[in-house]
Amino acid sequence: MVGQSSSERQQRVVLVVGPEQELRDYVGDLLRQADYTVYTAASAFEARARLRDLYPDLMLLDACLPEADGLLAEQRLRFGGGPFRLPVVFLGSPDSAEELRRGYEQGALCHIFKGDGVRRLPQLLECALERLEFERNPD
Repeated sequence: MVGQSSSERQQRVVLVVGPEQELRDYVGDLLRQADYTVYTAASAFEARARLRDLYPDLMLLDACLPEADGLLAEQRLRFGGGPFRLPVVFLGSPDSAEELRRGYEQGALCHIFKGDGVRRLPQLLECALERLEFERNPD
């Protein structure tokens, strides 16, 4: 995966979950431009419905989403904590240590800050997924 162009790698699927339509649209557009397949959900309820039929490579979860903790707990039960768990990246505020702590306690792969971090989202997600791939297959 490292060093491959987007045309050389398999297209990744991302589920973007967050209450703000404008942010979901912006993030979705950025990821589609980087050759990701993007699905969105405005709530934990919608995300659960999507995840019944979809196994994304990653879930990008707004840390401010009501019921985010419950959604993450359900995904751990569904996919477990092993190599086939659903990677979750939190999207949140840079000034909330509580969000960061909660996200990592819930098993988030990383935390990307709204604002400047979102503009670099495709590159940040690719780095996170490459790191995860390396951890799963260190050889």
